[in-house]
Amino acid sequence: MVFRPTLEVRLVFDKAALRARALVDSGADFCYLPHGLALALGVDAARHGTGDEQVGGIGSVLRVRVVELELTIVDPTEPRSMLLPFLVPLEPDMRQAAGRRVSPPLVIGRHPFFSRFKIEFDLGENPSEERSVWALEEVSRRE
Repeated sequence: MVFRPTLEVRLVFDKAALRARALVDSGADFCYLPHGLALALGVDAARHGTGDEQVGGIGSVLRVRVVELELTIVDPTEPRSMLLPFLVPLEPDMRQAAGRRVSPPLVIGRHPFFSRFKIEFDLGENPSEERSVWALEEVSRRE
């Protein structure tokens, strides 16, 4: 079993909103909004984005633009909202995996999210979903 640190988030663009599970990825430089979720939010990277970059992942290169979205961490005790820049692909980003087409995950990368939070990963001696722990603490609360 592979442990992946995720957060339930609410994304807002213009008047559209959706809830999704996002991967908190310490190996990703930036946040990434997959093409399918962009369509569901009404985000057209060509029309709404800025810049024109090429980013590479494992086995692919995509043209992307930057779109700012409101992200809320869904936490019933203390929701946290912020504006974050997301890389949004200009074309569909489906990949072949295990003989089927899959979409990449919604990713919360280091910039600028990790500067707002202290993030700790503790996989223990024998990592398993039951024992793996990760924590998120706002930087302003650190003492």
